[in-house]
Amino acid sequence: MSWRALSVALSVFTLAACSQPTQSADTTSTTDVTPTQAARVTCPEPETTHTRPTLELADRELVPLSESTYGVESTFGTDERGFMLVSGGYLDDVLEAYDDLQKVGEAAVRGVDADMLAGTFVRPDDTRAAIWREPDEPPCDAHALVAWNLTAKQFDRVVDGLR
Repeated sequence: MSWRALSVALSVFTLAACSQPTQSADTTSTTDVTPTQAARVTCPEPETTHTRPTLELADRELVPLSESTYGVESTFGTDERGFMLVSGGYLDDVLEAYDDLQKVGEAAVRGVDADMLAGTFVRPDDTRAAIWREPDEPPCDAHALVAWNLTAKQFDRVVDGLR
């Protein structure tokens, strides 16, 4: 399975039972309102400050989570090596394609506790992930960072660079 196909599998989100997030003054969510439509909310996405030239932004997609709420999936790098940052959705769905990920520790990500995971999607130790929840309304509270073919040190630098 190619990483592009994996990306598509990763983006399968549950559309039912979504609560609409409320907007607070300190979020980076965007809301567009016209007289003929309901407010649209985009889940806030963390910025990454550690990207080497080979791990530049390759793709960014809005993922519909409900009629008016959108998650964000940003892919950095290539099919051979990189990471995907997912903002919004349901963690079970985000990690569904990675059924062999095992918890290997915990870390602070953007000031909240995160579970650190590792697995063998294609070969031993090639997949690493961090999942965490931020103080936003569901489904915008869920975030994940999924990396492929990065060393543990490289992955830790990406995690440390999230702000």
